[in-house]
Amino acid sequence: MANQTLQHPLGWLDVVSPDIAATTAFLHKLFGWSETSRIDVEGNDYILLADAGRPVHGAEQIRPDQGSARWTVFVTTTEVHSLVARAEAAGGTIDFPPTVLAQLGIIAMVTDPLGATLGVWQPLDLIPASLESATAPFVVAQLGTSDLGRTSAFLCEVFGWVPIHRSSTTEDEPDSTPLSNTLHDSLRMHTGGAVAELVSSDQGQWIPVFGNARPELNDMAISLGGTVVPVGNDLVRIADPAGAEFLLLGRPGSQLDILPA
Repeated sequence: MANQTLQHPLGWLDVVSPDIAATTAFLHKLFGWSETSRIDVEGNDYILLADAGRPVHGAEQIRPDQGSARWTVFVTTTEVHSLVARAEAAGGTIDFPPTVLAQLGIIAMVTDPLGATLGVWQPLDLIPASLESATAPFVVAQLGTSDLGRTSAFLCEVFGWVPIHRSSTTEDEPDSTPLSNTLHDSLRMHTGGAVAELVSSDQGQWIPVFGNARPELNDMAISLGGTVVPVGNDLVRIADPAGAEFLLLGRPGSQLDILPA
């Protein structure tokens, strides 16, 4: 499948935390991501974290009453307004309408009909490099949903993503199974960036999956005050000291086919 033909990839992440200093220190010590700059966004500092000088993720402080520490997955695009209109027409809701936020660009927040929220971002000058981190590239975004068919139909209609044929043994190919008849426990989709993986559960939240280039990362995460819980063959769930959770492939060289199906 030629990913470059897909125009609205999963390609950026940010993390919000009531203790953003603890969260960013953990990520720096674990993955080597360093603060490269701060952008004033409506009176708040939006911190850019970089790998080898290239921005890979954003980070922002929140108040305790604004919820727990968490990651947000973003679709990157050059046409945020039309995507938002398409999402609304497909039954989604717009939690945050397209808004210009300083030099970051235009950002919106879209919630699908089952309640899972995705960011939609049209960058201005910033060139995101989330997929290219040398230590822990953003490889998959996983979403638990109670209705695989309905969720995947929404994502296809709004973003043009293409289901992956799970039985392919060489190159992933589009799945010809009608989405409304999806009966499997999981479904993966080409986005043009990170793979989207939908799993049958009531989780209702997107969570990033990072690749693993260093065998010692799991032990390091524990020593830095994080928690590490195995959730599948060669896949672990890590929470930083402030509670923001992500998934990590358990060892260098792990492949996408080890993700829970």
